[in-house]
This record gives sequence, C-alpha cells and structure tokens, in this order.
Amino acid sequence: MSHKLSRRNFLKLAATASALTTLLCGTAFAGNSSGESPLLSQNNDKTIGRMIGTQTYITANQKDPEEFRKTAAAMAGIGMSSMRMDVLWWDTRNIDKETQVSTVNAEGDAAFLERIRICAGLNMSPILVFPPVHTSLPETQFGWEWMGWPTTEKNKQAYAEWVADEVAAINQALPNLKITVQLGNEVSKNNEWKKYADDYADLVKLTSELLKDRGLKNYTLALGSVDLAQGDVNAADLMKYYRQNRVLDSVDLVTLQFYGRDANNEFAPEGVLGILDATLAELKGKAFSVTEVGQDRFTHSMATDKPDPEAMATKERLQSAHVVRAVLIALCKGAKHVTIYEARDRHLNGEEYHEKPGAASFLGMIKQDRNLTMLGQTIAKFVKDNGELQPLPSFEQMHDNPRHYQVTLQAANGKKIYLRWKEATFDKGDANFPDIMPKAFDKPYQPRREQNLQAGAARL
Repeated sequence: MSHKLSRRNFLKLAATASALTTLLCGTAFAGNSSGESPLLSQNNDKTIGRMIGTQTYITANQKDPEEFRKTAAAMAGIGMSSMRMDVLWWDTRNIDKETQVSTVNAEGDAAFLERIRICAGLNMSPILVFPPVHTSLPETQFGWEWMGWPTTEKNKQAYAEWVADEVAAINQALPNLKITVQLGNEVSKNNEWKKYADDYADLVKLTSELLKDRGLKNYTLALGSVDLAQGDVNAADLMKYYRQNRVLDSVDLVTLQFYGRDANNEFAPEGVLGILDATLAELKGKAFSVTEVGQDRFTHSMATDKPDPEAMATKERLQSAHVVRAVLIALCKGAKHVTIYEARDRHLNGEEYHEKPGAASFLGMIKQDRNLTMLGQTIAKFVKDNGELQPLPSFEQMHDNPRHYQVTLQAANGKKIYLRWKEATFDKGDANFPDIMPKAFDKPYQPRREQNLQAGAARL
C-alpha cells in the first residue's frame, strides 16, 4: 500500500472488530459495571489483552485535542493497550526557505506532547512512527512518502536528531512513560528496499547510537514495518540482509505488516503463514510485533458513493472474522504486540470516513457485531471460571483439511478451550459466516475419519 500521505487522510480512524479485546483478554468486560478494563488497571504486560492495541493515521498533533481525547478514550474503554500515531516532520519542525535551517515548531511540539499526555492518562502506550525523509524533494527539504530515506550524511543526522529530540521531550514531560519508536513504515515496499537498504541501515544505526549517547530511556526502538504480503517482496530475504549487516542488533523489535491476501485480493490472514514462518526463522529469536492487522482491503472494493448496505454489512462481518483470526495467529506465533487497523466505510453514505466523529464511529463498530460479542462472552466466562489465559496460545492447521484451523487457549488451572474456524470461501455468501468466525469448543478437533470410527465403535 502506498502511503503518500495527504492532510485529508490524516484522520483515518482505526476501528476494530467489536469485543475483540473481550475475546482475547477475557476479563476486560466480565463483572465490571464501571466499564473500566481490569487489565488496564493491572498493567500486566504478560497478559494477552495487554498485547492488543489500535493504530490510526491520526497524526500525533491532530488539531482538535478534544476529538483526539474522545477517540483515545473509546479505544482505551475496550482495553486497547496502545495507540499508534504518526509524527510528521513539518508538524514539529520549521525550515527557513532561504537559509534551509531547521528549527523547532513550538506550537506543533506542544500539541504533540499533549496527545502523548492524553494516551498516558488512559494507560495507553504510544507507538510513534517517524516517517522517512523524502529524497525526491531537494535534500534540504522534508516531507512524507512511504520510502525515500535520506541519502546524505547531513540529512541522516537531521533525521536521527529529530527522533532523539522528540523522545527527549517525552522523557522530560513523562519520565515513566514507555513508548515504542518505529523508524519509518513499509521498508519492504515493491522490492525497492534493495535500492535504499544501505541508507536505511545507516539511518537505523545512527539513530540507535544517538538515542543511547543522549542517555534517553523508556523507549523500544523498532525497525520500520515489513509487509509480509507484497507479492514481489521476500520479507525473509530482507530480514536475512538486515541480520547479516547487523541492523537488527541496533533495534529492540522488528515490525511486521500482517495483511494477507487470497486469490480474490481480499484480506485473509492464513495467506501469510508461509512467509511469516520463513521471516521468523531469519529473525532467529529477535522480538517482533505485528501491525496493520485488518487494513481496509474490503472497503477498497466497496468505495463508491452509493454502496450497497447489505453488501457492506457482509464485507464488515467477514472482515471482523479475519481480524480476530489474524490477531490470534500473530499471538500464537509469539508477537510481542499487535495493532489493529480498520479504516472502514471511507465512502459510507457519500462521506469520507475521517469526517465522521471519531469516537462515535469507533463505538458504533464495537456494538455492531453480535457474533464477536457472543464469542467474547464465551471466552470471558472461561477465564472467570478457570483463571487467566496463558500468554501464548497454540495455533495449528488441520492436516486432514488444510482449510480448517484451531487455536488452543489454556487457563491457569490447566483447562483448555479450542477456537476453530474454516478459511473463508467467497461463493456461499452470508450462509458461510458461521464457519469462518472462530467458535469455541471444549474438545480438540478430530479428523472426520477418526470421528466416523468413534461413531462406529459407539454403535457396536
């Protein structure tokens, strides 16, 4: 996906499947009439629910602080543990057109810190993405594009100092707040990573060294996201390259984009399993997170001024199932953190999505999906009766039928519950939804042949 970001796209709101956090952390809703998530109060990073966050293309100094506060509160209210935001050079820095000297944009920096304070007050950890410097413009100017790392030593140093200055400001204003600092986005785009690989490697190492030299703290440094589903990109090769030239030694975390596409170019998390495993093998134990789960693959195909409401509802329900499954798979593979991104309904009723009230739209998404709510209640009861879930569920693909999947959740007392689903098909319409939404079972999956044998034995 190309991220040529225009200001009209800054306010894409990340919505998530309804009751997703209930599904994954169980206790988020159970027995708590105040609406506050106990997981947020406990601040237990080892609990599955604490791994789930949301992301937006809201910039870190979005103009309306009250709207930002409402949106963040809606996300925190269902247990989201983090908010991903973009930090844009021109929002926090000024450049004199004549002298080309860069100075701090005091108003923008103050707005940036206010948004960070809002997140901290809601117990949400900020994930800050620092876009690359755009080298198709003159080297002394700065802008945004998905790629275009600085190629001169002067601009590499300017980027590193920019990141360090923002981290220092947060350290000073909120000394105990932990943040994630992600250096850019989609470093694997369209196989052009080879053209920029060495410049990006220099940039990562330089920024890492500067953050350490300035004695900054409470940050996790993340490699810019690698898209697992770009057909012309081999993410495993990229990780091997960055491991061999020691770029991975300079970061704490590698960010993977978990789109997934099937033959219909629709979002399907199972589609990235092979390349995910190959990529993780090259990481050799390096911590990783998963970002942009969900994306808006479905709404791209629905982006008309007059969408069919029934078709839109069908797409949304399918998207909800996919997102839940993608998060489960990512956690099973050992992701330290997962962020969900669903900028849906961008042309609903002829209106741009980001023009709708953020918090109201987000809360509306939460309430829509009855399937997810029911499944979330099932998991919540399981946790209430048997104790917290273990941090890492197990994921398996059924050998007798490759389109069947199962996730095993185990509670503190050893009891297990099994979530099973069938990979989506697009020829059955709404009737297929009960199959693709994960359902809870108290016994593990049995191949059909074994089931038939057991039934025959019972009759004998």
